Amino acid sequence: MRSRNRTYIYGLGAAIMGVFVLCLLSTYVSYQKERSYLLENAEVAFREAVQKDTDRRIKELGNEFAFIAPGTRAFEGDSITFESEDTIVRFKNNKEVAKRMSQQEKHDFVIQTGLTMMCPIQVDLLDSTFQVALAERNISARTIVHYSLDFLEKRTEYSVSDTTLYHSYTPLKEVTFGPIRSIVLQAFVRISPLFILRRIWLPDAIWIAGIVALGIAGMMVWRRRSAAEASPERVLPDGVQCVAGDVFFDDRHGVVYDKEHRVELVGFRLRLFRILLANQGEFVETALLKATLWADSPASKDALTSTVRRLKEDLSPIVGVVVESARGRGYRLH
Repeated sequence: MRSRNRTYIYGLGAAIMGVFVLCLLSTYVSYQKERSYLLENAEVAFREAVQKDTDRRIKELGNEFAFIAPGTRAFEGDSITFESEDTIVRFKNNKEVAKRMSQQEKHDFVIQTGLTMMCPIQVDLLDSTFQVALAERNISARTIVHYSLDFLEKRTEYSVSDTTLYHSYTPLKEVTFGPIRSIVLQAFVRISPLFILRRIWLPDAIWIAGIVALGIAGMMVWRRRSAAEASPERVLPDGVQCVAGDVFFDDRHGVVYDKEHRVELVGFRLRLFRILLANQGEFVETALLKATLWADSPASKDALTSTVRRLKEDLSPIVGVVVESARGRGYRLH
């Protein structure tokens, strides 16, 4: 029974471990999906922040925001010219890239170039606007904004003083303006793993509850099974006791039996078996056996030896029940 219980416990443990591994895999997959979802939303939030910053600068300039913009055909030439009251800027043009640009992209490039000439991007303000856009989407993240300018002057700026920090952040898709990437904006974000795990806590909680429920159910089944296997010992008829394993002794009828055999003991053999069974596993001295079996009349040593031999012969068909002898120690039922 112990072997069966051990096998059952090992099987239950393996099942619980399997479910636990599935739980970890599910959590990992959910984590990666949620992280990708948050990064996609962060990219959208950054584009919104760029647009809001653009609107803010246009509003700040008001009527002063005026310049001569190039026409659509200017994107077909080798250069693109912008002219304000005091500045003329010519860009080299990448005609192949310009052909692939949409009208909206060309319009955005013109607006950003004009704004850069009169009201340049303040990268720290853009970072703050980006933080607000993330908060509106319920995304908690640390951010860094990178700004690169490649006309009028070459300039590279970060929204933090420690420019090495962005290496530990996740880069988002760049926002570029112009056929030759004259203006490049890029955000870097770092989203806490705990923040992501809190967002996916419900499926994890369901998995954990499932594991706990499985463990409780398994323990209940095991206890019921153990009780069922032990129940035959508790419901044995009066006068019947277990000798070993599936071997039983009916004291009322003097019968030793198992599933396949039935041995009826009588006389001195029955009395001898009862004495040995009462002291099962322990040697009973020869003198004590003789005195108990033949209390009313003396008996020779040969009488005890003969009784023991006949008892052994009677019990020989039943496996697991043996009468042993040891010189100077007597006999025992083993």
